[in-house]
Amino acid sequence: MVYNSAPPKKEDAETINPTTNLGMTQDKSKVIIFCVDGRTDNDRGLDFYEAYRVCKKLGLYDVIRFDGGGSTVMWTYENGIGNVINHVSDANGERSCMNYLHVRVLE
Repeated sequence: MVYNSAPPKKEDAETINPTTNLGMTQDKSKVIIFCVDGRTDNDRGLDFYEAYRVCKKLGLYDVIRFDGGGSTVMWTYENGIGNVINHVSDANGERSCMNYLHVRVLE
């Protein structure tokens, strides 16, 4: 979605959906993963340009936008318990997905 802090092309910025994004600051000191809910009265999602603006505000330089829509789900796993931390936008709940991103923080 964003490379070297450049905005997306206008033709890529039309559809509004829930989205999951991962980005890194220019100095590569931070990685931020964020999820935006959508398709409800309270959460509409973002188009590409809006997601780009959020990334810029967070100081992200290179960003990957993952498949969104009803597949947008973010989990945390603490003390042996997993929890969904966003509002799943698919009316049928969490979807089965082929690919996942797993991040483990080592202390």
